[in-house]
Amino acid sequence: MKQAEKANQAAELLLEREQDTRSQLEAQISKIKKQLEVFRDETSFELVSIKDKSREEQKTFSEMKFQLEQNMKDMENTIKTFESKLEGMI
Repeated sequence: MKQAEKANQAAELLLEREQDTRSQLEAQISKIKKQLEVFRDETSFELVSIKDKSREEQKTFSEMKFQLEQNMKDMENTIKTFESKLEGMI
C-alpha cells in the first residue's frame, strides 16, 4: 500500500512538473510570438518608408531628366539661332 502511495505521489509530482514545464514553454512561445510581431511591424514600416523614399527619388530623377532634356533643346535652338545669324553675316 505504501509503495502504491509513493508511486502515486511520484506520478503526481511528475504531472505537476510537466504542467509547470508546459506553462513555461507556452509563456516563452507567447513572448517569442510578440517579439516576432514587433519585428514584423517594424520591418514593414521600414520597408514602406524605403519604398516611399524610392518613389520620391524616382520622381526627383524624372523631373531632373525632364529639365535636362528641356535645357538641351533650348541650347540646340540657341545654337541653331546663332548659326543662322552667323550665316546671315557671311
